[in-house]
Amino acid sequence: MTDRYMKATESLSGRDTLSSSSNSSSNTSSMTHDVLRAISGLTALTSLDVSKCENVTDEGLSAVSGLTALTVLDIQYCDSVTAEGKQALRDALPRLQIRGPEL
Repeated sequence: MTDRYMKATESLSGRDTLSSSSNSSSNTSSMTHDVLRAISGLTALTSLDVSKCENVTDEGLSAVSGLTALTVLDIQYCDSVTAEGKQALRDALPRLQIRGPEL
């Protein structure tokens, strides 16, 4: 995702599901902390798929920790996410189901 996608989040305020997963590495590698911060304003979001987004890290996950409606997060193949980052998110969002490798 790029700045173009960040601007698009403004029109997504009522969405409950968002997926950035793609077979195109150019889309998945550009998911940044800034994009996740922009997504953090989508308070109705219940499901977020950032699988295969190699730039997603613990810092990016912390940006969405305030999405209290979020119940599903897919972080498969997000190799920069640590066990500590996942646990911090679980602590913030106890109902959250995290899909991805057990760390």
